Amino acid sequence: MLDIGFGIPGSTLSSALAEIDNLTKDGVQLREKEVSDILAIVSLDPLLLRGFNLEYSPESYARHHISSGQYFSLLAIAWLPGQASPIHSHKTWCTFAVHEGFLTETLYRRDVIGVDLTSEKHLHRGHVSHSPFQRSIAHRLKNTSAKPAISIHVYGVHFDRLGDSVNYIWDSD
Repeated sequence: MLDIGFGIPGSTLSSALAEIDNLTKDGVQLREKEVSDILAIVSLDPLLLRGFNLEYSPESYARHHISSGQYFSLLAIAWLPGQASPIHSHKTWCTFAVHEGFLTETLYRRDVIGVDLTSEKHLHRGHVSHSPFQRSIAHRLKNTSAKPAISIHVYGVHFDRLGDSVNYIWDSD
């Protein structure tokens, strides 16, 4: 059970990191649902990321490393209006929550004919989503609102393994 201390700076983040570390310490690759349950709670704390310099970039969404454990990394991503990720699937499990603002997640599936859009979710503060490491299923995140947004992401690998080694970028043709 996660003990969340809303209103006490750092306590929500510290508690979440300890719980995620405990869940992932065995290196099991099926933790996205459990971690998304944690993010659903902690993403509602307005003080969660206080003290972190989460700058926005006019060129692209901006990823900010918050913390890592042996088998996970927690990042905050800052999105300006209109910014989007490429369509991608993951080489590890992933989960995220909207901390501030609004994001749209579009889900895709690849088959022998090509790439099909399967659904779209509109996510507000506290909404979560997660995906397994499965190459045939992908998503794209986009800030479709007129205001900046911040999301919190947990990947099932240490920060040193993030970057090109965590995503499969899809061609949309």
